Amino acid sequence: MRRRQAGQTLVMFALTLAFVFVGLIALIGDAAVLLYQYDQANSAALLGVQAGAAAVDLNAFYATGAQQLRVDLAQSNCQQAAAQFPGVSASCQVTNGHCITANVTKSVSLPLPIPGANPQVQITRTGQAVFGGLAPSNIQPCP
Repeated sequence: MRRRQAGQTLVMFALTLAFVFVGLIALIGDAAVLLYQYDQANSAALLGVQAGAAAVDLNAFYATGAQQLRVDLAQSNCQQAAAQFPGVSASCQVTNGHCITANVTKSVSLPLPIPGANPQVQITRTGQAVFGGLAPSNIQPCP
């Protein structure tokens, strides 16, 4: 005699679906952590650029009206401001005398690591020296 085995398909489908949902939840958790770390790196880059752009060379400004950055102070301010965020490495560079660019890199540790992957978030932001609230019209915009 053969026993009835009704419901086996339903049980197997439920178990398979449970494993699929666990995997999706893990991917969603990793994506949420990556987005949060991206936001942190973006904030560090913006803060660094803002701090660097505030280092206007006042002697040149009052003498000629030129809005030039003090290169050493702008780069130092930019790196110090960006380094306030944990796990961030930043490099800042002044170009054209009035533009500052911050490159921020942050390593991310995922809650469920992907084998063989070392995820990092990298952000580049650029700012321009502004003094007195207005940017002069004769200066080329930053690239």
